[in-house]
Amino acid sequence: MKVTNLNVVFLSHGSPTILIEKGDFAEFLEKLGQKYKTIGIDTIVIASPHWIVRDKNFYVNVAEKPMCIKDYYGFPKELYEFRYDCLNDVELAGSIIEEGEKVGLSVKGTQSWGIDHGAWVILYFMFPEKDVKVVPVSSSAFLSPYEHREFGRVIKTAVEKSQRKVLFIGSGSLTHRLDLVMFGVNDVFEGGKKFDDKVVSILESKEKWDEILNLWNDPLFFSAQPEGHLLTLFITLGVADDKKEAKRIFYSGMWYGLSLIAIEFI
Repeated sequence: MKVTNLNVVFLSHGSPTILIEKGDFAEFLEKLGQKYKTIGIDTIVIASPHWIVRDKNFYVNVAEKPMCIKDYYGFPKELYEFRYDCLNDVELAGSIIEEGEKVGLSVKGTQSWGIDHGAWVILYFMFPEKDVKVVPVSSSAFLSPYEHREFGRVIKTAVEKSQRKVLFIGSGSLTHRLDLVMFGVNDVFEGGKKFDDKVVSILESKEKWDEILNLWNDPLFFSAQPEGHLLTLFITLGVADDKKEAKRIFYSGMWYGLSLIAIEFI
């Protein structure tokens, strides 16, 4: 694994039920976290598909202790007893905002959000000691794929100037068809698999990365209905701007309508 002060990965977060069911994906997250801790990662910047704002700004959480948000409903009672407490890297959060201003991108600080389950379920398994700082960042329903990529580049610049050992996590499922869910069927329906494979195929060739920004017009996009409309992946591409390749390091189905994937940029 290449040693750098910025590592980048796109990860599904699955269902909150992995907190009690464990399984292959939870085990994978644990091992992935151990790998990053080995190289000295001490700060996480994370974009969850559940933090999508409805205005033309990007937001960075600047609270000293981001709220742990349990934004899931109708699940077993024991799932609401889990939580993930962490500290923010407020200085890095401020630097991201400043770098946005320099390139004319509206990036604002806020304390009104925190780490929702699209972020903290991943962190719960990857960094169980809770000894990493976490900077949550938003996406925007009113900004373009290109602006999301630019936001990723802003994050990259801020991290590189900070000299911190940072892991950026773009969270989300490429296939997210809740209407097709069949509990106990750990596979992905055909249209979802095709979309996932297409995304991976594009990412494996950096010259094609721009194609990701136009996938909204692809019939397979509508079949897979990716979580958060790929906004967190667009941000991830910007953060990974100087990486040379992307590699799928985990793939599985969940309940037929969902896919679990991990793509590492190196």
